[in-house]
Amino acid sequence: MPATRSTVMSIARRVTPPSALRFIGRTIDIRATARGTYGVPWLPVQRQAMRLRREHGWTLAESLHAGLLEPGTHLDPERLVAPRRLSEAQEALNAESIQAVGEHKTLFRMITAAAGIPTPSTYATFMRGTMGWDWNVNAPIAPDRWAEALERLPDEFLIKPAEGYYGEGVRVLRRTDRGGWESVGEGPMTTAQVVQAMHDHPEFGDWIAQERLRNHPDFATINGEGLHTLRLVTVMGGDGTPELVWAGFRFSVGSAVVDNYRGGTLGNIGCEVDMTTGSIARAYRGGDGGLGMDPIDIHPTAGIPLRGLRIPLWDDAVRLTLAAAPVFLPLRTLGSDIGLTPAGPKFVELNMWWDLPYNLDARALVSRLWQEAQAAPNPAAQLVIATPKESLQPAA
Repeated sequence: MPATRSTVMSIARRVTPPSALRFIGRTIDIRATARGTYGVPWLPVQRQAMRLRREHGWTLAESLHAGLLEPGTHLDPERLVAPRRLSEAQEALNAESIQAVGEHKTLFRMITAAAGIPTPSTYATFMRGTMGWDWNVNAPIAPDRWAEALERLPDEFLIKPAEGYYGEGVRVLRRTDRGGWESVGEGPMTTAQVVQAMHDHPEFGDWIAQERLRNHPDFATINGEGLHTLRLVTVMGGDGTPELVWAGFRFSVGSAVVDNYRGGTLGNIGCEVDMTTGSIARAYRGGDGGLGMDPIDIHPTAGIPLRGLRIPLWDDAVRLTLAAAPVFLPLRTLGSDIGLTPAGPKFVELNMWWDLPYNLDARALVSRLWQEAQAAPNPAAQLVIATPKESLQPAA
């Protein structure tokens, strides 16, 4: 009987370094995909994956999710930009030593609160091994008092890892009449089970509980449990002027409580936005099993055309993002996730390692980042920082 993936990985874990383990696991995935999905011998597919990794920087997993390993694919790796190459350009503008500004959501909350940047209300932070804080009662949360703090929270809230990514570990909890919680898309949970899930997570230790934002009324016809968000990418020029250089939008679909693309495995929709009009230019979903990216013209549950759909609050969201960018200096390129709510645009998260759709020809954008990193500064320029609240005032 052929060895299963789990059997092979179980044996390998005993003697193999983690990096090699990931390579072995993806190699097994490629073999299974070649045989089961593509119906072709696995060796040519594996060779293509190795070539993409060697020549273009694509990992085996990224090659699979991008659809670059599909026989006869129209995608040209010479025109696409591997995430590793994008990260190299970002690191030329952003100091890795201060990445926690955007990557740790509690620190991000501290900065945005001090700067007056509109964000979801934060109810509590849970810090493993030390004190967190409960803003409902303005009191600390001891490491062994998480359950008590959870019981004091509002009847509905969102809880997520403070250092999370790709929507991992995010839950929307609603208090039930029977006591305990309903985890949207997951099922009933007791408070003890919520705490246990937080403690047992293998990667994340700190957690943050926040207001659950609602989508703007213009999205009323689009069903879904999660918040749809606008991704605005900015670059701070050498003269101190922030500029919008790319825009995307993500729709959560069905019972997904997050809108993350996550390699296409959640069924959510990613879009590119025309920055001149604030409308969707093209949309895509993950292919079967998260392999490749399929264009989509009609929203799968709402039945409405996506191309040309105007993003509500577009101008306000852009103003907010450009006004907030100087707050985070010396980080010079940021991916801001903006929730479009009935109360206006709100900063949800900040990403210094912002990503792009795998199928996007991002060569010009990456070149722009390198140009900014190598450009001489203009010390004569004067940076004028408008507070985000001021940026939302109607234009005169």
